[in-house]
Amino acid sequence: MTEDGGQCSRCPHLRVDDAAARHPTDRLAATFDGRATHLMATQRFWTLDDVAEILNVSWSQAYAMVRRKELVAIQIGGRGQWRVEKDELERFIQQKYAEARAVEPDVAGEQVPAGETRDAGVDSPS
Repeated sequence: MTEDGGQCSRCPHLRVDDAAARHPTDRLAATFDGRATHLMATQRFWTLDDVAEILNVSWSQAYAMVRRKELVAIQIGGRGQWRVEKDELERFIQQKYAEARAVEPDVAGEQVPAGETRDAGVDSPS
C-alpha cells in the first residue's frame, strides 16, 4: 500500500512505503520486519537488464548497442557483467534525440539527413 492507503500498480500484494518508488528500476527488498517493499535504485550504474527496460528494448538489443560501442559500458567482476553509468545512458538518449532532430522528412515522407536532398544525382523524367 502507498502512504495514502493505495497499492502498488505492478504488485498489488506488496506494500509500497514510498510513493516515489514507482520507477522502472525499482528493486524489491525485504525490510527487517519481513515485509517486501520497493526501493528506488540509487546506484551509479545500471545493468543491461535495467537499460533494456528503460529503453524498452530486449536485453540482446541493449547488449548489441554496447558491443557496437554506441552505448558506453564497462565490464565488472570475474563473470564480466556489463554496467552502464546513468550519465552515459542519459548522454546516449540525448545523442539519439539530436540525431533524430537532424533528420528532416522529404516531400515523400522519407527521412533524409539535414542538408541533403533525396533527388541529388537521380535523373528526372524528361
